[in-house]
This record gives sequence, C-alpha cells and structure tokens, in this order.
Amino acid sequence: GKLKYLELYVITIGSFIDMCIELLYSPHLKWFVNGMLNPSHMNNFEHGGMLLMFFIFGLIALLSEKTR
Repeated sequence: GKLKYLELYVITIGSFIDMCIELLYSPHLKWFVNGMLNPSHMNNFEHGGMLLMFFIFGLIALLSEKTR
C-alpha cells in the first residue's frame, strides 16, 4: 500500500541529509588547505563518498520501481 517504498525514501532522503552534514557542516566549509583536501577531515570526506553511493542507490531503485 502506502508504505511500499518507505524504505527507499528513508535511504534516499536520509543519506542525502547525512551527506550534507558530513560535507558541509563537519569540515566547517574548509575543504581545502594549502591546495589539498583538509587532512583533519578526511574521515568526513570518506563518509560523504559512502553516503553518495547510498543516495545514488536509493534514487535509482526508486526510479526503477516507479517507472515500471
């Protein structure tokens, strides 16, 4: 019924919000230091990349389910 795609919405929206937190709020918008990625926030960039993959997965899964 109505909750058929709830899991995909939670994955997509949740990963997008968390990705924004990891990449925008956590490094305080200081991505580059001396022309290189900020070494003190490499963990945030790694998590941001992982969350980007979850977001892409959720988006593609939602699109494939909705456009059958």
